[in-house]
Amino acid sequence: MSELYWITIFDNIKGATLISLISSVIFAYILVAVSLGSDDEKLKSKVKKILKRFFLPVALISVMVQIFIPTTKQAYIISGIGGIVEYVKSNDTAKQIPDKAIMALDKLMDEYLQEEMTTKPKGVEK
Repeated sequence: MSELYWITIFDNIKGATLISLISSVIFAYILVAVSLGSDDEKLKSKVKKILKRFFLPVALISVMVQIFIPTTKQAYIISGIGGIVEYVKSNDTAKQIPDKAIMALDKLMDEYLQEEMTTKPKGVEK
C-alpha cells in the first residue's frame, strides 16, 4: 500500500521541486545582479559562496527529480506493466496464450475462407 501512496504523490513532489528550482534561479539571478552592480569584493565572494552552497545543490537535485521521478500516470503504467510481465514470466498457462490465440485465429480464418468460397455466386470470378 505504501507504493500506491508514493505513486499518487509523485506529481506533488515534481511540482514542489519545480517551484524550488524556479525560486532558486530567481534568487541566484538577483544575487548575481547585486554582486555585478557592486565593486565590493567581499560581497562578490559571499555571493559565490552562497551560489555554490545553496543554488547548485538545490538546482541539481530539482533537475534530477524532474528528470528521473515519473509522473503519477507513468508510475501507474510502469507498475501495471511490470506486474503483468512478472505474472506472465511465472505462469506457464499465460505463456501458452499467444500460441493458442494464433491457432484460434488461423482456424477461424480457414473457416471464413472455406465459407467464402462455397457462397460465391456462379459466374463471378476473382
